[in-house]
Amino acid sequence: MDYDNYKLSLEDNEPYVSQCCGSEVYEVYDSKYEEYKTICDECNSYCDILLDYEYQQVMAEQIADEMYEENKFNN
Repeated sequence: MDYDNYKLSLEDNEPYVSQCCGSEVYEVYDSKYEEYKTICDECNSYCDILLDYEYQQVMAEQIADEMYEENKFNN
């Protein structure tokens, strides 16, 4: 199964979270642009969404990068 088919086969009820802080999201209709926008429940701003496991992966990569940079400067 290639990546595109895998993404298409995911269930619609997968837990989506905000890209900014990983909290729950909800949609509101923006009449100015005549489209739905995703709002972060924690910081109440427009945001992109990720699946929960994708957000966890991004955060793990960021922590690993920060640890690498910290060790690079300390040595």
